[in-house]
Amino acid sequence: MQFERAIIEIRPRGLFELLDLAQRFYRAHFFLLFPLAVVFAIPAVLLGHGLHLWLGQTWLSLLAFWLLLPLSSGAGILAASRLVFGVPMDLRRTAALYKPMMLRNLMVAVGQRLLWLPLVPFFAGWAMRLYWAFTPMVLLLERLEGPPLRLRRRSLHRRGGANGFALDITAVFLGAIILGALAVAGDFVLSDIISLWDTGGLVRDLDGSPFKLATWMLIALAALPLMDLTWFFYYLNARIRKEGWDIELGFRAAAARLEGDLPEEAAR
Repeated sequence: MQFERAIIEIRPRGLFELLDLAQRFYRAHFFLLFPLAVVFAIPAVLLGHGLHLWLGQTWLSLLAFWLLLPLSSGAGILAASRLVFGVPMDLRRTAALYKPMMLRNLMVAVGQRLLWLPLVPFFAGWAMRLYWAFTPMVLLLERLEGPPLRLRRRSLHRRGGANGFALDITAVFLGAIILGALAVAGDFVLSDIISLWDTGGLVRDLDGSPFKLATWMLIALAALPLMDLTWFFYYLNARIRKEGWDIELGFRAAAARLEGDLPEEAAR
């Protein structure tokens, strides 16, 4: 179903349709979503870069960078939720919208990541990650916290319309392909321009080169919006399948048109 202001068709989708929609949407709004990811990742990059200069431990720097990435993800989700309905967004409008919720979103996301990351080798961590995947959308878009958030998250998982595990694995695989392609392209271009990587390009001697680490962070930020959009559209899909959200929006649009056609006194 296509609504007057919506720039995508609001209807149920399968796994590959969701992935296709995410990449098409990212491509169409790249010049907003990628700058958003970079701007809101500045604290993550600075922390990761600073730890690398101080301790020289690449794994610790990348861990700190990854823990703060929800700052970027939240901004992208908020922007996408407006762009879907044709609302013009830019860096300033997104920042103003995100500011009251930014710290809360970061605290919740960091706490969840610290809990599920150590359990990933036992598969329990991945199950926890999937269970918490709707948290940013419910927290930022529906403004729910505490028990209502947990109840809402549980209800959305019951009819997501696609296999969450398969969706996540496929999105991670696509993100890895993007990372690899951008790394090869960056290595090919920058190694000729800056004569810096004559010992294996981006892969080797990462501990001894903060510049290489910063380059990897920038490459990761290019892939991040695609991952976030995949789960954002999965959230919309869950609402459509569970709540008939497309029908609700259709009735709202019809009511607005009818009200506009009525005389002012009758509309009241």
